Amino acid sequence: MHTVLRIAAVAFAAAVPSLSMTTCCDIEHATMLYADGSGKLTLTLRIVKEDKAESPEEFLADLTEVAEGVVAWTEPRLKEESKLKTYTVTAYFDDAGKFRWYEDRSKRKLTWSFDLNTKTILLSTLQIHDRTIGDLLKKLATPPGPDEKEDADTDLYAFTITVPGNITKVEGLPPPKGRTAGIRIETRTTYAARKGDLEAKKRLAGLSEDMKIRWSGSDVPKDEFETFKKELAAAKENWKARLEPKVREIIKGRQPRKDR
Repeated sequence: MHTVLRIAAVAFAAAVPSLSMTTCCDIEHATMLYADGSGKLTLTLRIVKEDKAESPEEFLADLTEVAEGVVAWTEPRLKEESKLKTYTVTAYFDDAGKFRWYEDRSKRKLTWSFDLNTKTILLSTLQIHDRTIGDLLKKLATPPGPDEKEDADTDLYAFTITVPGNITKVEGLPPPKGRTAGIRIETRTTYAARKGDLEAKKRLAGLSEDMKIRWSGSDVPKDEFETFKKELAAAKENWKARLEPKVREIIKGRQPRKDR
């Protein structure tokens, strides 16, 4: 069944062909943001194992084609189990405000974006647009049909965002913990909410596809920030020297020849 969460995972995976018939999919991403606007997002995608699976390099090429504002990628790690496979990859950015993630290679539909305002150290604001949540809210407004049943496999959509300072206010998100805000949604919860379960509705109340996180100052220790900057520099070097040429070659091979 094509649940909202599975469709979101396909969008994040750049419409990977091998996901087209997947019936179970978990997607999680964690963002670490620093005071100068740089940071990283680590994506974990867990799907049902199939015979024709993409290689980590092909998976990375898919991601590269739908993201903007990324200055380096890590090589994806692929963990295979008896029935599942899990991809994990990290995207680095110099400016969170330029980070964009689109639904597919046409880049017509925006799936995820950041808008960062740090004009004053006394108050910083990160605005997050997440179309996945928008699709989820539309789904929540529709009760299950007479023949609709809860999926046997529960899909998961979750993310966390850790900002430099202690969070003072959030909009469209559950209450934060210290420097971190985020959500964790399972399809079993959305199905229960659509059926009228009050506890499920309470857990999903207040969500919005346009969210805000506000904080003041930076509590990141200097040595931690310096360590990240070294990590970022190393990631850029590895991306330019080793990974990007492979990815560009894969993307080039996908483009139709003009003389055909």
